[in-house]
Amino acid sequence: MHPPSLLSYYIQDSEASLAITTSDPSNVELMASLSSNLNSLPLLVIDDSWSHQDSSSSRSVGDKKSENICSSVRVETSPPSIDSTLAGLLSEFSMPDNFYTQANAMILYTSGTTGKPKGVLLSHVNIDSQVRSLITSWSWSPADVILHTLPLYHTHGIVNALLCPLYVGARCIMLPKFDANLVWSNLLGVNMSNGERPTVFMAVPTIYSMLINEYQRKFAGNPKLKEYVKTTCSTKMRLMVSGSAPLPESVFHQWRSITGHQLLERYGMTEIGMALSNPIKGERRPGHVGLPIPGTRVRIAEFKTSSDGSKVYYDILAEGNSKATKVEPGKAGLSGELLVRGNSVFQRYWNKPDATEKEFTKDGWFKTGDIAQFNNGYYRILGRASADIIKSGGHKLSALQIETELLAHPRISDCAVVGLPDPVWGQLVAAVLVPKERSKLEIDELKSWCKKHATMAPYAIPTVWKVVDSIPRNAMGKINKKDLVNQIFTLPTSP
Repeated sequence: MHPPSLLSYYIQDSEASLAITTSDPSNVELMASLSSNLNSLPLLVIDDSWSHQDSSSSRSVGDKKSENICSSVRVETSPPSIDSTLAGLLSEFSMPDNFYTQANAMILYTSGTTGKPKGVLLSHVNIDSQVRSLITSWSWSPADVILHTLPLYHTHGIVNALLCPLYVGARCIMLPKFDANLVWSNLLGVNMSNGERPTVFMAVPTIYSMLINEYQRKFAGNPKLKEYVKTTCSTKMRLMVSGSAPLPESVFHQWRSITGHQLLERYGMTEIGMALSNPIKGERRPGHVGLPIPGTRVRIAEFKTSSDGSKVYYDILAEGNSKATKVEPGKAGLSGELLVRGNSVFQRYWNKPDATEKEFTKDGWFKTGDIAQFNNGYYRILGRASADIIKSGGHKLSALQIETELLAHPRISDCAVVGLPDPVWGQLVAAVLVPKERSKLEIDELKSWCKKHATMAPYAIPTVWKVVDSIPRNAMGKINKKDLVNQIFTLPTSP
């Protein structure tokens, strides 16, 4: 759950006119407190008591009756319904399918790695485009059942894992929060209270790592259980997707060994929905994010500044869509910033016109801020231009690639690679490591291992090492590397 200060910011920044929460007492208490501090913002509390008992259509907290939702907290205790006398009118006065055109539909907030989170304004056309493209790319059908355990305040949870199945008439098993044991129970068809067996599962890499750890504790010591897990997952599950953060290759291979499934990795952002995806049929290459999905165009661009500093322009290294990618002569394998265009791209940042203008090129392409490479037929994300590209001794190094190498070490559970400022090298490569349970990491041994077993260049091997108990991540498994550097390392102060 977001801290109260952040919730307050979201409510005020979005100019919300109504807050809605579940009937969990802690949620009601928190939101009621926020509501009273925000000019008595109306608060609607949704309760499921209608499913097992008779009650009035609405009540306020403490059973105090209220007719005016704008002046009190109200709890809905009746199932949604349409008055039968209005059914005909709804049909008679229904609007055409394209009534919404560019009408606003939803605001999702970015992670806010620089400054306060920005509200990403999506239109109905944006969402429709995002959903339709994924239905095609991932072969959604009414026969699907998705096991949903993701936050609904992110594109991954609200669009990919909820709106897509609802659009085609598929079913959703909604878990209130992630629980490794409960997820395995559902995946294996054990102790399912709703009787539904999932066919689709989507998660962030951190969740897959936690599921692997749970598997090691519960199943790894029993050959029959291991076989049951693999047989069940490989025959009953149609699709398993990973996204929102880079998928370590070690997790990809471990999950395939456990379940028989190759995780489908894709690339997207709050501002654009999904842009790249490995294929539903065909090779799913570890460490790569596939090709553009239908309706999306992408470019890999190298930005340059004119000699007098008055103009910023870019050269196109590669450009593609769902059918093909063209690489400019002599540019094969080069990396640059990923640009995206299409109906899925957001309208603007809410009440932030300057920020919106800054994120688009003059010719209308959205600048993702991610460095990409097209090589051997697939796109690969090398990291954020600001945080994941380390410039050391004249070399441009991908922090994500170094992390992938380190995660192959048998005693490393989690890691983050960052660049630290240095007057000689520009930046030093620094690794923050979390050891596996009952494991100890020796720095000298790690350096030796990197030289002997890893495929990274000598200048990419970290020169600064820190071992910690855990690395903080947000709900989608992402690391704020700027905050991590400030928390872990003591940086020199400017004179």
